[in-house]
Amino acid sequence: MATILEAKDIHTILRAVEASHSALRSMSAKRTSSLLRIDQPLDKPRMMKDKIESVRDC
Repeated sequence: MATILEAKDIHTILRAVEASHSALRSMSAKRTSSLLRIDQPLDKPRMMKDKIESVRDC
């Protein structure tokens, strides 16, 4: 299972991950695990909708 997050800066994404772990701890979770894959194009602005449109155009 995967969740895709999009934000203007990486700090927003990391705060969201921290909030999700905190929420699970508050529900007495015995373990939390997150795998992060960060795709941050630096040469031009790209949004998730751009990726979706590129797949639709194929």
